[in-house]
Amino acid sequence: MFAVKIIPMLIIIMLTSESILSDVMPPRVNCINDCWKIGENCKQKCHRNFQEFKCKSNCQTDIRKCQRSC
Repeated sequence: MFAVKIIPMLIIIMLTSESILSDVMPPRVNCINDCWKIGENCKQKCHRNFQEFKCKSNCQTDIRKCQRSC
């Protein structure tokens, strides 16, 4: 009976977890998560050619710089 009540609550929490977690997490954690999101967006813009590795490497460097500023 207990599991029947808990499972719907878990589903609701999972569906809204990102917004809930960002409200609960310390600001530094949110900042680091934002850095990773920015970095992933940067990596998606890197085109598949001989400069792709350098582009992704630059994105990774930007992630590290961003994290240090948090």
